[in-house]
Amino acid sequence: LLFGGTTLDREAGDTVEVTCSLAVEEGEAAIFLCSGSEDPVILLSESGDYSSTIEVVGGSTYIGVWGEEVSGSVSIQIE
Repeated sequence: LLFGGTTLDREAGDTVEVTCSLAVEEGEAAIFLCSGSEDPVILLSESGDYSSTIEVVGGSTYIGVWGEEVSGSVSIQIE
């Protein structure tokens, strides 16, 4: 997990900018978002780019990377 703990008081507001890229050469990988008790949402599950503004209200919000026998690269920027 790369980002989380959003139940804290946030002086900067309730949104974050997420920009990520995934380059899978072999195996399986995904970048996902999990918010509160909702099921995880896959942002990327194959090579590509993703950019969005995400609202982080209520319970915790997490961004993570999952991989299985994967080689390649991942880049994630959260502001």
